[in-house]
This record gives sequence, C-alpha cells and structure tokens, in this order.
Amino acid sequence: MLLCAGPSASDVYISMVPAAQTVLAGQEFDVELWVPQAGSEFNAISATVGYDTTLLASVAMPRAFQEGPLLPSGCGNAFYTTRTDTSRVNVISSLLCNQVSLTGPGLAFRLRFRVKNVPSQITALAFIPYACCWGSGDAYTDETAFYNAGFYVTPIHMENAIVTILGPAGVASVGRAVSAPDGVYDVQGRRVEAAGGRSGVTFTRQRKRTEVR
Repeated sequence: MLLCAGPSASDVYISMVPAAQTVLAGQEFDVELWVPQAGSEFNAISATVGYDTTLLASVAMPRAFQEGPLLPSGCGNAFYTTRTDTSRVNVISSLLCNQVSLTGPGLAFRLRFRVKNVPSQITALAFIPYACCWGSGDAYTDETAFYNAGFYVTPIHMENAIVTILGPAGVASVGRAVSAPDGVYDVQGRRVEAAGGRSGVTFTRQRKRTEVR
C-alpha cells in the first residue's frame, strides 16, 4: 500500500520465510525477508542477518533477484546496497521519492547461503538489531531497522529462522546458533522470546534522526 508520509500509528514487522527448512551439506538455499503485514509507514529498510560461518557462507546475488518488489513498488527511484562481512549480511533499500512511504505487506529482500561440507547440524539465521562496525576506520554500522523520513520507526518485531543441515549421516544435532545477547544493542525495551523452535525479537529504539547511506 502506498501512502503519503505521516506520523507512525503502529508497529512494523519483518520475518524470515520459510521459518524452518532442511538442506543438505553443500547445498545452496534461499531465505526471503518479508514485511508480513501492514504497519507503520516507512520509506527505507535495513536488514542485517547473522549466521554461523562454520556452517554457512553468504552467496552474492544480483540486485534484480536480491531486492524484492516491496520498496521499488513505492516509486521508480530507490537506493539499494548490500554488503557481507565474516558473520553477517546487510541489505538496504530506500525510496528516493519525496513524501512517499509504504506500510506493507510485501517481499523486501532475498538472501542466499551455501551450506559447507559439515556434519548434520541445526543452526539459526537471526536478525541483528545493531552491529558496529564494518572494518577498521569504517563509519558504517549495520542494523535491522525501518526508517521514515530519516527517523527510526519502532517498535519492530523480527522473526528469525531455523535451518536443519543434513550431513552424510542424515541425522541433525543441535549446533551453535547465532544469537543476540542482552546488553549488546543501543535499544530500549528489548524482549526476546522463543516458541516452537523459532525465536522472535521485539525492540524499541529512541526516536532519533538517522541517515540511510
């Protein structure tokens, strides 16, 4: 849904789809990042996903495949960038049209990973609310956040994903999951829940001016 920019009225949401999947060692697989329902208005999304580098490797994709239709549907002019670090991948898409915002739902991004040649494991892909920084002297920080007219939109509800890897033995055991320890992030009201093997994170950030670069 396309709207003119205005004050936020409710929460925002981002979820990994599928919430759980089973893959083979050496196989590539995709995860989609969806805004699953309408919420507060936004004109930019930054998604940062952490993963266990002993088990998975991020696979680069062209913009035409990685960027979903949600943000480009807002207007014909959108900024896009992506970067991969040793343990996380960040994707940003931002509308460059004045006074245009979205509410969802829709597909924001796709990510691709390759499973390493490892024994059977159960691991997680997890949204990272805040991570600083990219390399020595790099001023960029990564976060999972929604923005509207340069301000954070909160609270944000994030749903992570579980990945079951089947190695040669064909039986999965619990591996090291990517998690977000309390006290790491510059957030307020952070709450972590787990239900049915899928973890969810809700956090509220101080409303402050930010720049999407």
